[in-house]
Amino acid sequence: MPHSLTPNANTPKRTLDELLHVLRDNFSVFESDRDKGDQHITQMIGHWQRMLDGYKRWKDPPPQIGELQSQMERFSALRGNAAFVVVAADEYNEDLAVSFNLIPDEEILIGYANQTHQDMATQISFRVATVLCYDVELT
Repeated sequence: MPHSLTPNANTPKRTLDELLHVLRDNFSVFESDRDKGDQHITQMIGHWQRMLDGYKRWKDPPPQIGELQSQMERFSALRGNAAFVVVAADEYNEDLAVSFNLIPDEEILIGYANQTHQDMATQISFRVATVLCYDVELT
């Protein structure tokens, strides 16, 4: 099961560069990839567009269509320089590392390859939440 990390009312507003700096300073293993982050944004927008296209064929589309369109517009504005795929760990060991998409003010979902990975990397997920001042829960 993935962990969900979310900003709360006490989370300081930070730019993407500031978020990356905080993570880089707190983990001895840190990698960030802007291209993969942009690919993630593009894939999400494509998925939402397919959902929206499907809803438009419904006789009575759900009221969430407006929210979906707003989300697509917001994420379209993020293309190019507002998302990164991040890897964080304390040592070079895949079982002790977490990987996630980092978008300012957005939920972070940290998934795990298997139960062993989750057991070994959960403490890193909690540290990510702590250094970013996010809440964390198992989803």
